[in-house]
Amino acid sequence: MFNSQAQQQTLPSLNVTSDLPLISSITMIAPSPDWFSGFYDFDPRDPSSNTWYGEFIIETYPWDAGTETGDSYSLSNDPEPTNVPILRLDEETVPQSTGVFLSQDGMAVLPVAEWRCTLLTEPESGPPSFSPSFESPSLEPSMKQPQLPSFPPSESPSLEPSMKQSQLPSFPPSQRPSSASSSSLSKLPTYLPSGAPSALPSESVPETGRQVFDLIASESSDIDSSKTVEYTCTFSNLWTEERHPTLYPNQAHWSPMVVVAHSGGYTMWSDGTLASGGVEDVAEVRIKN
Repeated sequence: MFNSQAQQQTLPSLNVTSDLPLISSITMIAPSPDWFSGFYDFDPRDPSSNTWYGEFIIETYPWDAGTETGDSYSLSNDPEPTNVPILRLDEETVPQSTGVFLSQDGMAVLPVAEWRCTLLTEPESGPPSFSPSFESPSLEPSMKQPQLPSFPPSESPSLEPSMKQSQLPSFPPSQRPSSASSSSLSKLPTYLPSGAPSALPSESVPETGRQVFDLIASESSDIDSSKTVEYTCTFSNLWTEERHPTLYPNQAHWSPMVVVAHSGGYTMWSDGTLASGGVEDVAEVRIKN
């Protein structure tokens, strides 16, 4: 999605189940060395009512995959001698030589994307119930291969159909659901390593002290979280020259967005961990949508 041409993209619907209740997402910030945005291990269930959220809105920040050097919006960069942990780019961690992503006053790095997911309905028949187990949390096929990912029937995660439109890696599963007919929206606390809301599993909260994403969630719905539900998500661009003026590129764009429903046994990516091969592919390879 090129920012000069569109600011929003509605993604195909995503089934979420009690076995695959968590949602993660990723998309490349392009052009860039290995920068991306997204969220991970989000649980759309309201723990107070055991129902799905009717709608949730997440704003996400820029992240460095730790696989390629570079301090500006360029695709031609050398690889890191040794991969370093995934790092959120904020006012203290952006490249000091350029200050990319800093706000106009240079005091903060504002969110670069919004993900708004709305509960559609209960599907007449949901996907088969399974809870795959993976030895490694790495993403699988390379997005450099012009072919769709394939999964054994017993291990297939519930992937958003939009992933099938691009040469993207396959993702195993992680965990959590929620829904509702939403009326008023309430601001929930940002996710930090301590004092995290009970709606998030402890393994999804980083130990780095960095804010992971900003969340606004709707009031709970009347659909029990044991049921299979369907969400539709809209991606909105917040990465603009006005909000992030330093060296803002003329051809600013996003790679096709990947949104995955998964179990708690899998994490697509997380703060402070090394990027898998699939995350590296997403963060480094330029894909025109």
